[in-house]
Amino acid sequence: MRSGRLWFARHRRPILVMLMLLAVWFTVRAAGPASPTMVRVMVASQDLSAGRRLSSGDLEVASWPAGLAPSGRLSADPAGQVLAAPVREGEALTDARLLGPGLLRGLPAGTVAVPVRLTDPGSAALVRAGDHVDVIAGTASTWSADEAGGSSRSSPATIERPARNALVLAVSGHTRAVGGETGGGVGLGAVGGGVTTGDDDALAGLLVLAVQAGEADRLAGAVTGASVSVVVLP
Repeated sequence: MRSGRLWFARHRRPILVMLMLLAVWFTVRAAGPASPTMVRVMVASQDLSAGRRLSSGDLEVASWPAGLAPSGRLSADPAGQVLAAPVREGEALTDARLLGPGLLRGLPAGTVAVPVRLTDPGSAALVRAGDHVDVIAGTASTWSADEAGGSSRSSPATIERPARNALVLAVSGHTRAVGGETGGGVGLGAVGGGVTTGDDDALAGLLVLAVQAGEADRLAGAVTGASVSVVVLP
């Protein structure tokens, strides 16, 4: 008993110091930030090009802190939808990256997205998402004969700008591969100067423009049957 008291007296100071350190450690631990809430986020499993039609293999599910997860993140598999802009490996995919209503987020009320196909699909490679363009619609002069009386009439060539200062939301397209062949080869980029594999001919030369609803009908009518090009504004 006496030896125990002597041992405690001899080691009392280090024991008290150790107990104080433990008390400080528990206090700091209790006051520290709690573990963040994690959420599931769909991210690109590889670099993806603009105009790519997504497949399930293009994406994977990652766990992100809720405070870092972007708004508009996808909750369902977007397989079959088309990318409006390039996406880097590991980047979270949101609705604003897809052709669809998300492209109009943050734009003025009354803005609609209108697809316009350029007559020369290759010129789409010179346009980037975020550019402002004027749409040029041209028709050639025509001549027709009156079947009944032999008279004829001609229609003059026309050039008009059915949309001015339109914001380019997305550029998709089938590009020409290195070596001159079209198909799966890598060519000039569509959106943002990235690369695209041109995986869908239906998207060749297609721009998606943001215009006011009142301008959309005029634009659609003007480009029907016309030669369509754009002027990129400074």
